[in-house]
Amino acid sequence: MSQSIHSVGDGGKITRLDPGARQTRQAGGGPAPAPALDAAARSALRLSDTARQVEALVRALDAVPVVDRARVEALRTAIDGGHYRIDPARVAERFIAFEAQLRR
Repeated sequence: MSQSIHSVGDGGKITRLDPGARQTRQAGGGPAPAPALDAAARSALRLSDTARQVEALVRALDAVPVVDRARVEALRTAIDGGHYRIDPARVAERFIAFEAQLRR
C-alpha cells in the first residue's frame, strides 16, 4: 500500500500524509481557511445521553460521604460501652474470602 506525500514549496515541509484525502487550496498555494463560525457555534457544547448520565452519577457520588459517620459513632459508642463483640469465625471467613479474591 502506498501513500502520497504532499508538500508546500517552502523547503519541502510535509504538510500531510494521506492516502486519498483532498485538501482545498487558495490561489496562492496555501490551504483554504476554515469557514468562519459565529460565536454561538464556537461556544456550543453538546453532550450525549451517556455523557449526561455519567455527569449525573459523578454529582451523585460527590454527594455521598466517604466515611459513614453514623456507623463510626455507633461503633465508637458500642466499644466505649463494652457492647462490641468480635465473632472470630466471621473474621476468619472474611480473611479466607479476601485471600480467595487476591488469587483471582
